[in-house]
Amino acid sequence: MARPRNPKRDQAFQLWKKSNGTRLLKDIAEELECSQTLIRKWKNQDFWDEKLNGNVTKPKEKSNGNVTKRPGAPKGSKNAKGNKGGKAPPGNQNAKGNTGGAPKGN
Repeated sequence: MARPRNPKRDQAFQLWKKSNGTRLLKDIAEELECSQTLIRKWKNQDFWDEKLNGNVTKPKEKSNGNVTKRPGAPKGSKNAKGNKGGKAPPGNQNAKGNTGGAPKGN
């Protein structure tokens, strides 16, 4: 079962909200007799800044929209010339004698 929410958490937000976000978190911590770190944690987890500014949705992490990162070298790269992906180029001597798998009993 989850631990009940600390009532000081809501009090801390109300004190900070009354000051329009200008009150120092260490002063709120002293008044409520808890640590400064705890107040900072509550502020971050409950998105106090967003609530104060009217944006209650969780802010997105750094994102470039719907652009996906494609694996491999960029188009036109000379480093990947002739590579079809996953297979060694024809005439490659590095895989000579390889039967295509692990040795028996491995």
